[in-house]
Amino acid sequence: MATLWKHPKSINLFAQFVAEDGRRVNRSTGTPDRRKARIMADGWEHAAKLARQGTLTPDRTRAVLSEILERTSDGVDSIRAVPANEFFANWLDHKLATKSAATADRYRATVKQFLAHLGARAAKPLAAIRPADVQAFLTARGKVRSSKTVDVDAKSLSAAFAYARRQGLIDRNPVDAVELPKVESQERVAFTPAQVGLLVAAATGDWKTAIRTAYYTGARLSDVVNLDWNNFNLVDGTLTYRQRKTGETVMAPLHPDLLAYLEGIAGDTAGPVMPSLAGRTTGGTTGLSAEFNDLMRAAGIAQDRTTQKSGRTFAALSFHSLRHTWESLLAAGDVSPELRRELVGRADAASQKTYTHHQMDNLRRGLAKLPSIATK
Repeated sequence: MATLWKHPKSINLFAQFVAEDGRRVNRSTGTPDRRKARIMADGWEHAAKLARQGTLTPDRTRAVLSEILERTSDGVDSIRAVPANEFFANWLDHKLATKSAATADRYRATVKQFLAHLGARAAKPLAAIRPADVQAFLTARGKVRSSKTVDVDAKSLSAAFAYARRQGLIDRNPVDAVELPKVESQERVAFTPAQVGLLVAAATGDWKTAIRTAYYTGARLSDVVNLDWNNFNLVDGTLTYRQRKTGETVMAPLHPDLLAYLEGIAGDTAGPVMPSLAGRTTGGTTGLSAEFNDLMRAAGIAQDRTTQKSGRTFAALSFHSLRHTWESLLAAGDVSPELRRELVGRADAASQKTYTHHQMDNLRRGLAKLPSIATK
């Protein structure tokens, strides 16, 4: 066992222990605090013992150092002793300023769950968080959430720890050492043009506009229902809006059928295009997604729900399927992936702002390959 002793010319305690080569060595602990000095001395001796046995791997070295840091840091005497909950709070503030609101919210949800899982350990230094902590969290999440959600949680935590490593707060990213669950391959499927026609026929009021707009633009539900007349230029036949999920700006031509429809309902072109749907939440039992599911049933279209391993159900068809419909029909019309990315807003925002007349004509020709909605 390592011993502690006091040097007459130093206020700090010294530790004596058997080194890797069998020699007894003396090392200053850098502290007069006997409790902290004892932790450091025992940690050094343990590391030396592992080295003599030939089992001192880099991972074990980091584990020993992390334990020493966790048990000796007061959380204020070292930048590497920043508490985990304080680091994540600062990181979320940073992300709120640099990422879209939707992305920041996703990060915030994961961090909240992770800190709750850590419990009292959330107040410990960030460097004390071990791969086992992350693995236990993701395993627990996998019991109640889908594997895709768990994968997103892992990526969110990995981004945070990668940032901490670049800041010199930790030596490695603990997420790198965990085993992620296999992602279930269930995906949304597309509506057929005939089914879209049934949806439009069964819809009433602003839902008719929402379905048409999503089908002809590939936009997401939250973006569609919150479109304002100012987003449309009916003279030039274009749509410009900022995506809520990514924060990216979309500028694209309007399909001739959608342009004609909008011109037909346009009166006082100010305010929300779909006022009864604008500003409403998409989730929950009374949200827009649930309302659209009711509309699907009224149209005689089954959601094709399946139960995942986590116990949660998955609907192959939903409002988001209209986005897949848009994508798949254009692909079937031989519209290139690059052109589809530009039409749906995945192209570089700067390049979209400088579209030439020729480029816009190319986009219009590509979008025109989308079949018209057949309604009775």
